[in-house]
Amino acid sequence: MVSIVKTIILLGDGGVGKSSLIMRYISDRFMEEYDPTIEESFYKNVDTTNGPLKLEILDTAGQDDFSAIRQEYYRKADGVIGVFDVNNLMTFIKLKDFWQEIIEERSNDKKPLPPIIVAGNKIDVDPKLDFNTDPNFDDVKQWLTNISINNSYVNIDILYTSAKNDKNVNDLFIKIIDLIINIPSKTLHNPEPHGKKNKCILF
Repeated sequence: MVSIVKTIILLGDGGVGKSSLIMRYISDRFMEEYDPTIEESFYKNVDTTNGPLKLEILDTAGQDDFSAIRQEYYRKADGVIGVFDVNNLMTFIKLKDFWQEIIEERSNDKKPLPPIIVAGNKIDVDPKLDFNTDPNFDDVKQWLTNISINNSYVNIDILYTSAKNDKNVNDLFIKIIDLIINIPSKTLHNPEPHGKKNKCILF
């Protein structure tokens, strides 16, 4: 059986651990040091309930200088993993900016929005933090809740991860794959850019 190719992009500010998450998932190893690149692509074959799947995993740079590359990835993404550093909530604010870029880019192309999962990475830095009750993370949960309410046919999830300790990394990719292969395409509508009134409720 021929594998279906699906593309996942990882978005996030520089240094949040996107590449480390990918390498942990692809090769089950943690990179202590990594030289940032403009872009990287990785491939992995996985078995799903819908048959074999070939993943193309794209690692995007967080720097504004490379926004053109991100725009190209936005157009081809079947699923998005947004990554922020739980020890730096400014990286979460930046993540919301990336998501707005996706909304505008997909609207320009008249393409439906892809499913997204958010990863709060680097929980190994201070394992004593309680991410479920800490009020500093309320903004994370509220943003995801708002997306879920407005788009009930898409399940939004958030996972707290550690590439270093291999915490929830496989689950992260399993969940985004599950969303990709099970999203009800009939209910998808074209997104409206920011500032325009939505006639259809979108992801």
